[in-house]
Amino acid sequence: DVPTRGFSSDWISTLPHQVPVAPAAPDGWLYDDNVMQFSRQGLSNTRPPKSRVPRFDGNPRNWPNFIASFKTHVHDVCANDQERLTHLKSHLVPLLADSIGSALNVPGLYQATLRALQRDYGNPRAVAASCSADLLKIQPFKDEDPQGLRRFTLNLRAIVNTLELGGYGGELYANSSLRALEDKL
Repeated sequence: DVPTRGFSSDWISTLPHQVPVAPAAPDGWLYDDNVMQFSRQGLSNTRPPKSRVPRFDGNPRNWPNFIASFKTHVHDVCANDQERLTHLKSHLVPLLADSIGSALNVPGLYQATLRALQRDYGNPRAVAASCSADLLKIQPFKDEDPQGLRRFTLNLRAIVNTLELGGYGGELYANSSLRALEDKL
């Protein structure tokens, strides 16, 4: 397993029976049995607002935002794993949900399903690789094109934010990343 320090999906790692990650990780609570027990007790039947959690499309670059929103608006709000699993299924694009298969229909597999998603899409290396690929795809802008400069800046800022959230700000200073950006300026 790759450590997930710094990722907003570190809470998945506090689920029982996994090797703990660095305690400062945002989703490090997944390895804390006390937190998991609390999240299963006595919560009301409050339903999380559907509009607050983006649908996860399987792009590792989108994992940190998805899992942070999912934890806040679903995992911490729902009273049991059955409800959580139902919401998880509804917040995955159909192709991704289909690839997971019947695990999304068995409440006892909620934690294992989250761990599998984290392993496949929340892996820091996968997120960093996705961000690096997206850096190469940013369209350069032309002189005296304020809209092009704005698009370039917004795309670059989104990639930088994702890398920083994941603790991979150092990836920004890799020679290949800097050269790719320099070519677009």
